[in-house]
Amino acid sequence: MAACRSRGADRPCYPPRRMRWAPILGAVLVAGCVDLGDGPHPGVSGRVTATNGFVFLERGQVQLGTFERAGLIGPDGRFQVDLPVGGTWGVHLYFDDYFYLPLQVEVAEDAITPVEQPSIAWGIVRQGVSWAGSGIQPDDRGVLAMIPDDEASDNPSLQGASVALIGEDLFEATVDVFDPNEDLSRQILAGNSATGIGVALNPPSAPRENMYPNGTYHAVLPVPAEEADTGTWFFVAADHNCSNSALLRLENSGSL
Repeated sequence: MAACRSRGADRPCYPPRRMRWAPILGAVLVAGCVDLGDGPHPGVSGRVTATNGFVFLERGQVQLGTFERAGLIGPDGRFQVDLPVGGTWGVHLYFDDYFYLPLQVEVAEDAITPVEQPSIAWGIVRQGVSWAGSGIQPDDRGVLAMIPDDEASDNPSLQGASVALIGEDLFEATVDVFDPNEDLSRQILAGNSATGIGVALNPPSAPRENMYPNGTYHAVLPVPAEEADTGTWFFVAADHNCSNSALLRLENSGSL
């Protein structure tokens, strides 16, 4: 989850002005798969009320781990991912026109862990202007409801995304990021659907008080060329107000 603006440390993000969330304690994970061979293995599956989104996850507690995995959420809102290990994973879901949803999940070591609704004070959330009578919590606890973001003027924006081969099985991903409020979080992310790799890109300069700068972000990804050439590259940026950029895709490695 994006950290709120505070001096000295990250803390959970709550959408400002328009609404507040109660502490989120839930489970969800990413679309995209990693081939772990035959036999039982850890993973997560779920369903979201929004469609055609991205999911990124970090190993460890949400906002305290390292981003490693990512994937695409389909037109039916469903996703599933296999993971290298079970345990605690932080999960972030992104869609156009919604606040991003940060969650934490305990993944079983030898089974697919189903996703259920996190503990959100929906009565409080729906008092916000953004809800305006929408966003009713589904009766099915296996469906995750997203919160609409009805004010996009303060959201980050992306442009100039590219992915280039720089060595044997090494690709460099870059993207230009601009946030009008200059309150970007560390969630400047790139992923590849063929491999399920998802990483946080490196900033152009060091953050100040956990505020990340505008500019060109980059990262080097170890991706086998035969896999990178068949997948979709995708990018998203989020700020400390739980707003994210429009989702950006490079289909079939179109920039290579």
